[in-house]
Amino acid sequence: MEKLVQAKVMAAARCRAYNNWLHDFCQADPGRLRMAAMLPIHDVQEARREARRAVTELQATAVYLRPNFVNGRPWHDPYFRPLWACRSCRTCTGC
Repeated sequence: MEKLVQAKVMAAARCRAYNNWLHDFCQADPGRLRMAAMLPIHDVQEARREARRAVTELQATAVYLRPNFVNGRPWHDPYFRPLWACRSCRTCTGC
């Protein structure tokens, strides 16, 4: 159980760091470069928070999820419904 919690924390931190870096990178030419934020899929509530942050604070125009299953869950699993219902995700491309 401790490894699962650690994986969730690390995935969220990795996505925040990547998205911060990508936002900074896109600032080199904001008229041409657009950001697609990576979401942490280990925890659906954390994915919602990161989607909201990426869209509202970092001006992301798209979000994406890694294609691998986590904990054996496919993307159509009911566990992910809160993410698909996320208004932040629906305002950008990717969800």
